[in-house]
Amino acid sequence: MSEDFYGKEKNLNYREENVKLYVILGWISAALTIFISPLFAILGMTFGILLNRKIKGSGNTLIIANLALGIINILLGIVYVLLSEQMIGY
Repeated sequence: MSEDFYGKEKNLNYREENVKLYVILGWISAALTIFISPLFAILGMTFGILLNRKIKGSGNTLIIANLALGIINILLGIVYVLLSEQMIGY
């Protein structure tokens, strides 16, 4: 019986490590989304979904943050292209 108890405890620690990993990678991809490319938002939302499957309702913040930052990055890219067109004169 003690083996089952320790086995479950190890499984719980493994689960907590995965949850921490998903949170860290989700926020890293959110930072990459706003500074580099909106394609990282897909990765961040994926980590949010995986986090939601582990603990219900805990990945919603990651999903919303990555979606919002992806949209902001796309809008800033459009503004950048329009302003650069005006500066060049096309």
